[in-house]
Amino acid sequence: MAITMTAGAPVAANAQSGGNTGVSAAHKAEFEKIVRDYILRNPEIVAEAIQILRAKKKVAEATADKEYLASNRATLISDPASPVDGNPKGDVTIVEFFDYRCGVCKRIHPIVDELVRTDKNIRRV
Repeated sequence: MAITMTAGAPVAANAQSGGNTGVSAAHKAEFEKIVRDYILRNPEIVAEAIQILRAKKKVAEATADKEYLASNRATLISDPASPVDGNPKGDVTIVEFFDYRCGVCKRIHPIVDELVRTDKNIRRV
């Protein structure tokens, strides 16, 4: 079995690059059968792989969001067309994104209102 796995390893590496594998069709089919059988005997690895993929995607999206917000910081904070609440000269600025159809937005809005009322150094955009 180790020989089959060793013989199969170049198949996976070369298949990605699109090159000629140099492995016979029989060895390739045998390797694919071993991988398929392993996955069928251990289907939890598919769920584990999906969880890892989702986690990676979530991190990538969060990173992209942070980069986008950082690159647009001045516009978000200083756009003269944006309404301002609280202290216009406050030393802390909260930029609030709100969707009237969003349940979370509806629950958070009163909390932010209270925060702006109680802390006179907050400027809300």
